[in-house]
Amino acid sequence: MLLPWIVPLGANLFLVNLIAVIPQVFPWKFKKEHPVVSQLILGTFFGLLAWASSRFPVLLPSGVVLDATLSIPPLAGFFFGPISAGVVVLLGLAFWSFSPFLNFPVTAFILVLGALLGWAFSTKAIKKTLPWVWLQLLLLGVTVAVVTLVAHPIFQNLVVSIVFYPASILLIGFLLNAVESKNKTLDQMLLVTQQSQESEARFRFLAENSSDMITRHSPDGTYLYASPASERLLGYKPQELIGHAAYEFIYEEDLPNVQNSHNAILSGTVVAAVMFRGIRKDNSLIWLETTSHTIYDPDTKELLGIHATTRDISERKKFEEELQTSQANLEVLLQTRRESIWAVDREFNYTILNDFFVENYQLFFGITLKIGMNALMILSPEHQAQWRPHYEAALNGEKQTFEFTISLKNDVIIFEVFLNPIFVGNSISGVSAISLNITERQRAAQALKVSETKYRMLFENLTLGFALHKVIFNTQGDPVDYRYLEVNPAFEKLTGIKAQQIVGKRVLEVLPQTEAHWIQTFGQVAQTGTPFTYENFAQEFNKYFETIIFRPEEGHFAVLFADITERKKAEEQRRQLETELNKIQKLESLGILAGGIAHDFNNLLTGIYMNLEMARKSTSPKTLDRYLETAGKTMDRAKNLTRQLLTFSKGGVPHKKVENVADLLQETINFALSGSSVACDYQIAADLWPCELDKSQIAQVIENLVINAVQAMPQGGQLRVEAANQVISEEAGLSLASGRYVRVSLADSGMGIPSELLGQIFDPFFTTKATGHGLGLATCFSILKKHEGHIGVTSTPGKGTTFSFYLPASSETTAQESSPGEVNHHGLGKFLILDDEHVIREGLEKILTHLGYTPLSYADGEKAIEAFTNDFYQKKEIVGMIFDLTIPGKTGGREAVDKIRLLNPDIPIFVSSGYAEDEVLTKPTQYGFTASLSKPFGIDDLKNLLNRYLK
Repeated sequence: MLLPWIVPLGANLFLVNLIAVIPQVFPWKFKKEHPVVSQLILGTFFGLLAWASSRFPVLLPSGVVLDATLSIPPLAGFFFGPISAGVVVLLGLAFWSFSPFLNFPVTAFILVLGALLGWAFSTKAIKKTLPWVWLQLLLLGVTVAVVTLVAHPIFQNLVVSIVFYPASILLIGFLLNAVESKNKTLDQMLLVTQQSQESEARFRFLAENSSDMITRHSPDGTYLYASPASERLLGYKPQELIGHAAYEFIYEEDLPNVQNSHNAILSGTVVAAVMFRGIRKDNSLIWLETTSHTIYDPDTKELLGIHATTRDISERKKFEEELQTSQANLEVLLQTRRESIWAVDREFNYTILNDFFVENYQLFFGITLKIGMNALMILSPEHQAQWRPHYEAALNGEKQTFEFTISLKNDVIIFEVFLNPIFVGNSISGVSAISLNITERQRAAQALKVSETKYRMLFENLTLGFALHKVIFNTQGDPVDYRYLEVNPAFEKLTGIKAQQIVGKRVLEVLPQTEAHWIQTFGQVAQTGTPFTYENFAQEFNKYFETIIFRPEEGHFAVLFADITERKKAEEQRRQLETELNKIQKLESLGILAGGIAHDFNNLLTGIYMNLEMARKSTSPKTLDRYLETAGKTMDRAKNLTRQLLTFSKGGVPHKKVENVADLLQETINFALSGSSVACDYQIAADLWPCELDKSQIAQVIENLVINAVQAMPQGGQLRVEAANQVISEEAGLSLASGRYVRVSLADSGMGIPSELLGQIFDPFFTTKATGHGLGLATCFSILKKHEGHIGVTSTPGKGTTFSFYLPASSETTAQESSPGEVNHHGLGKFLILDDEHVIREGLEKILTHLGYTPLSYADGEKAIEAFTNDFYQKKEIVGMIFDLTIPGKTGGREAVDKIRLLNPDIPIFVSSGYAEDEVLTKPTQYGFTASLSKPFGIDDLKNLLNRYLK
């Protein structure tokens, strides 16, 4: 019984599944982009499948034919639209017209009506009313079943119509809906992915080609992406920023603003913009503006990061600062002018008001002006009639000048008003105005006319310049200006200023550079009546005047003045002649100085040559040592002589360290007095404080003072030397800061110094000796000034002279010096030498070789840098360096040390120079050097330095 149904039922089920599979051939995107084509193709396939279904009908015993044919048109209309349904109907009519089981007209009616019902059930109205697809499909199937019940007796089988057709429509519909939804979802996912890729490509293209820096950050501000513009804005390549926090590149003062903006973004602000200064790779600052917004996962709403656009606003900030400065300057100009200044727009509303105008308006009209008030509406009808025509003329482009009079109870005030149109482009936006109170000027002019006859004769015959003035006082009674009332012809002749240019005007109008001091002085004369006389050079007139100021009446002052320029020129010529004479005398002193220096150096060189010659001819080691020791001491004297010249010529920056003054005094004085007939009496305090000083410079001071004392006692005598601690206060009057000092006094019993010469003895080139050069005491003064000390002198002719000098005491103790003897040192490794003098390089090479080092010497700093760089990256055998400070035309030690310190900040580098006063030698560590060695220096000096830093 069931065998006849198995094949048709299987065939229909297969076709039903095939109906569900076919739509997958047409992606959702294709159907969206080509709706007509896709409906035609789908309609054709469905029509063919409907025909195929009709080839395998299920014949019930009652004679009813069952297949999926009548279910296809409604489903085509429901899922694919009227075009697909129409194609299905046409194909159905074509195929089923030959069916022996169906009545063609009835079948055609049911096919067409089913297609229309399917399309109708797909409308938005039905879907809105019935939101569930299964309910829509069920009702569609029931409707089709009802139609089949009434259409023809062949279908009038309640079970078949009510059960089979709704069930088949519901079953196939569910399959189609599931496939359609799946396809749509997959296609949408592919579309979203494609759109995302396209969006990312567009983003990359825009970011890579944008002049702004495009960045992405993690929520904590770490760079995840940076566009190439980062190199132009910050100097960093994109890969140098990625992984770093954005805060690292923001100027510290601007960090709070940036952090607030970042927090606002994280708190939900859609877009945030902030201005700040960024730190470029070269540590320079650049003004930037960043606009940021958050990036969220569209599905999970999770915060993925922050997108930011940053642009350079340096030029904008510069413009804003210039604009602010301009506005500030304009505001200062407006508020400091003592004229009434204002402006109105085309409706006569105030747009600018300066304080002086507001104050005057309040004073005369009792109204407090404010921006926005109408300039005409607050005036009386009479004044409106006077002002309106002038305002309107200015608004038409015509400049206006007129007088405005205010009648008060006991006075009349006269103003001169200037109106000018304000142009913005080619249009006039308003009117600017300035008013001047010319009442006093008018009165002064009137007074001038009244007094002209009275003073005319005096003015015409007086050879002295004369001017009458009225002082202007402020509310506190202080003089703040004065006005010219009258001037005579001699005034015009002497000054070149005509009376009409200044009479009635204030001095600050005529001569705005007039100092307040003169206004105060003239005001005091006008107030007190005490006359005043002075001489001065008037820059404005390029003349000297002798002036007498007196008061003709209260509140006024008069000036009588004479041109004394020629007299002053004669005095100046006399002074110039005296100056030239002094120059000649100083040149003569320089000649004597040069001769004396040549004499001293020749003597020293002779001693050096003689001892070296004797040493060369000596055969006894003991005798050889004695000659060499004598030559060395003579060279030390030459070294001290050059130090003395440097101290005088360039100030001689002292190389200070804590010393025992008592030992230095006795050592230096005993040496200076050797061979003389002068005895020394020491009175030195046992607890004498140590001082921080340059031992050689202070020894030079002591030696100069001792030599002067010896020369002051040619027949011999006694030099009394005292040294004591002294606390000095500001009241002592010694030009010293208050504090602890060591006072040293040297008193001779010589002839003394005349009192009239005591004020000059520390001047350069001043000397009372025929063979002197005038540098000794000047050098002493210079050295003690550099030591923040002081030197003074007292003298009684016939009894002697006492020089006293003061040195600041030190709180540190003196360093314990090692006992004299041979200094030993031995080292290993390479030692770099940089000096432009061949003889010095050769000498240092021999000394360093003797000490165990391998010397590498160069005359150019670049070669020395190259040698060190090669060694640093290879063997690292160089253990120390000694560099000359400057090398003419080439890289010297000052430049070379900076480059070497970039590679090795710790290796000992010593600076050596004959410029002992250079700050690099006094403060070597501040310039990258380890220590300094002043030329000339000996092997023991070098050994001591190496022992200290290269043990």
